[in-house]
Amino acid sequence: MQGFFIDTEWCEASTSPYRSGPLTQGVPCAPATGDNPAAGRSATNHPRPPKVMAIPNDFDFTIVLFLNKFVGKSRLLDGSVELISDTPLFNGGILFMAFLWLIWFRDKREDSRIRLCTGAVAAVLAGVLSRILQRLLPFHVRPLYSADLKLTYPIGVESPALSHWNSFPSDHASLGFALATLIWINDRRLGAFAFFWAAITNSARIYLGYHYPTDILGGAALGIFMIILFQRLPLPPVVYRLLVWERCAPPSFYAVAFIASYLAGTLFGDVRIIAHLIVQLLVFPH
Repeated sequence: MQGFFIDTEWCEASTSPYRSGPLTQGVPCAPATGDNPAAGRSATNHPRPPKVMAIPNDFDFTIVLFLNKFVGKSRLLDGSVELISDTPLFNGGILFMAFLWLIWFRDKREDSRIRLCTGAVAAVLAGVLSRILQRLLPFHVRPLYSADLKLTYPIGVESPALSHWNSFPSDHASLGFALATLIWINDRRLGAFAFFWAAITNSARIYLGYHYPTDILGGAALGIFMIILFQRLPLPPVVYRLLVWERCAPPSFYAVAFIASYLAGTLFGDVRIIAHLIVQLLVFPH
């Protein structure tokens, strides 16, 4: 079964857009009509999904269900995977930024530092663009909250915080693989490890039920594409001004650079929390 988009009612006695039966043999429900009143919506009031949903394919289902066989059996395993997936120190963000700073101080050539600056901007934009696409593209319910899959929850992971977020594409994969590509361009050995670790940390998100494999692949492709694109674009004058700032006023440059690299390495988690609080205050002032 290939992935496709549907715009249909939910099936009888199921919260899936397929009739009962194997996932690979499901048939979209027929809309209710006068001749066939039983078709379409169930008599039970199931929660309605977004009007247009994207149905994952067999490739996604097979891998997610296989990994879920190991979930919930060991607190140590589930906790370790969650640590790798959700902790900035281990999920690649902070580590990859440290690699970039290592390259920055080791190679002081102007063209190398220009590539790092433009690449860092491209990586951040890849993460932002993936978030925008999550808003615009047909909704992918995350595997952990899918009524079709009925996955076992990892031990210690109970919060439905991600249940309302589209899973495609993965912003973690976009940023992680973008940074890995940038590191690869400047240092092959560090870049090879960065790609390996990005694959590990994003596989952890599949294990936890946060993403389907195609979410990760889509995010990775977006991140790699953005880095390659920005390496080929004409350089804006502001990049050279950054290098002049670094030479003329190192203390202020590195103070700002530290904050920027921290925010990028944590996927702007603090900024998103502050923005959420501001929105809540504006919408609900009392």
